Amino acid sequence: MDPCDAVKLIFQNEFGGEHLISEPNATLAWLRAERAATPNDPAVPPVEDIGNGMVRVALASLEPTDTALRVLNRDFFRSAQLHVGRRKSFLGKLDVLRALAGQQVFGFTPRELEKYLEQYVNAGCCPLSHSPAYRAAYHPAYRVVRRSLSLVALFRELEKLRDSGERAVVAIDGRCASGKSTLSGHIERRLGLPIVHMDHFFLRPEQRTRARYAKPGGNIDHERFLDEVLIPLREGRTPEYCPYHCHTGELGEPIALKPSPVVVVEGSYSCHPALWEYYHRRVFLTVDPEEQLRRILERDGEARLKDFREQWIPLEERYFSAFRIEDRCDYQLELSNTAPPAKPGGQFCSWITPQRRRGFGRPGSPWAAAGAAGCPPLW
Repeated sequence: MDPCDAVKLIFQNEFGGEHLISEPNATLAWLRAERAATPNDPAVPPVEDIGNGMVRVALASLEPTDTALRVLNRDFFRSAQLHVGRRKSFLGKLDVLRALAGQQVFGFTPRELEKYLEQYVNAGCCPLSHSPAYRAAYHPAYRVVRRSLSLVALFRELEKLRDSGERAVVAIDGRCASGKSTLSGHIERRLGLPIVHMDHFFLRPEQRTRARYAKPGGNIDHERFLDEVLIPLREGRTPEYCPYHCHTGELGEPIALKPSPVVVVEGSYSCHPALWEYYHRRVFLTVDPEEQLRRILERDGEARLKDFREQWIPLEERYFSAFRIEDRCDYQLELSNTAPPAKPGGQFCSWITPQRRRGFGRPGSPWAAAGAAGCPPLW
């Protein structure tokens, strides 16, 4: 490793890949060409942590499909939009590098590093390339993304959890029509993990009181979910629960969850504060407000769209805002609706979209009015 390789790692740690971003179609064309030139090598770790919440996603172990490339490209583009580095912080990290060089951690001397840094800093700390020696030895081909925005990183973490045998519960919360069921269905097909749906724990008619709906997140039976699912999972028991059916207003026949060390819970309100501590990881899915309404209209029709616009969306937004659900989750993802349908055992069915859509419940945001307006009676 030459000095420029160490400095490049620090640059990516601080600034991510924002210096490479021009326009998503251009970065996708570049990514396609680079992946085509990169030999498959499943031995290469798919995701390498480089600190500061950033990871390198290796092309050699990425599925050579256009859908997977679109996933990575949009992870990359969205990360560049949302990640902000600071020159002062970067220069401080270079001082750490100097100290490590003094401890002979690297193959270059402190004098060699200082000579390189003097020229580099005076030139303005510009983006840089790997050295010829590094390229010849390691054949680097990757994209730098923020872990919390990476669908690839999420799947890799779930794979590692499954293969470790460690018991864990992962929650997928988020806005209605954001793709929670789509994502959890793909996790089930691809990784074989059982899914528990929060829809099965909606309030029964007799539970729908003014006092209950007055509480943010109160329109889910989190008490029953805790007793019948999360506590048994924590104790190593196989949960068995009766799903609530909205069309009948009654509980159905008992469901016994498939035995698995890792279980995924999907649905709005899954990250309710009463349930939060029982999860190993928490994922939040968001969606553009206009796209959300379009999906609901297409899925449920005009009459149901009115219900969602006037009742269910405001309830959700009040819950997200009250407990800062999105900001506190480990992953904040946005799924596009333009990917081809997934087949069982197939490739990614959705990918990250580039637009920044976070904070809809904050003052001045598209969803602030919905959250502030309150909710019409639902009982």
